[in-house]
Order: sequence, then structure tokens, then C-alpha cells
Amino acid sequence: MRYRKAAPGRLTIDADIVAQMRIWGAPTEAIAKAEALIQEHAKADEVDDDFELWPENWPTWMAFSAVCLQWRYRGLEGVRAGLDLPGVEVVLGWPRKRSRRQQEIFHHLQLMERAVLDADRELAEEKKAE
Repeated sequence: MRYRKAAPGRLTIDADIVAQMRIWGAPTEAIAKAEALIQEHAKADEVDDDFELWPENWPTWMAFSAVCLQWRYRGLEGVRAGLDLPGVEVVLGWPRKRSRRQQEIFHHLQLMERAVLDADRELAEEKKAE
């Protein structure tokens, strides 16, 4: 994973934006906060987040990657609620009656979905604690 995707509706802060903030007379506190965010992202980019994938998990990973835009969100905060299962079936081109292998991959997708939702919940709890 060599990229960071900005959260929906959020602006990714970079040096150009900070320069524009200075030009337009943004408060010093806002500029400092933006610069701190840039530093935080730079530190996060230094972390080696490559990973290995066993060959038997490749089909599930490819399916998960294909459906990564099929998340449903709830609330004004845009909290991830789960995968849109009809959308998943359309993206993967699967018929209603799935083969045994497709059923296995689908089960693994659901496990990955649960892991993502659990990680989201943990991040939200950490954010509240700050």
C-alpha cells in the first residue's frame, strides 16, 4: 500500500495549500495546524507498510480490491457501515447461484469487511480518547 487516499469530503493538506493560507492571511494557529498535519503525513509515509500475501489468498484480495468502492456509509459523519452486497455481486459479475469457490471468496470478503469495520471502530475510539 503505497498511497494514502484522503477521506471523503476532506482536503489533503500540502505545502501549496499552506502557502495559499499565508497569502490569504489565514490565522497563525491554522497555518501551524496545517504544517503539523503535513509533518504527520510525512512520518506516516516513512512507515513500511508493504505486506506479503499467500498465493491462496490472492483471489480474495483481488475481489476485495475490486469492490473497495462498494462501501455504504451512514450518518453525516460518513461512518462506514459495510459493503453494499448487491453492488459487490455486480462488480464481481457473480450469478445468484455461486460456485463453491465463489462462496469461499465471498465468505473471506465478509471477514475482511468485518476487519475493516473493527479497525474503523478502534480508530474512532482512539480519536475520542484524544
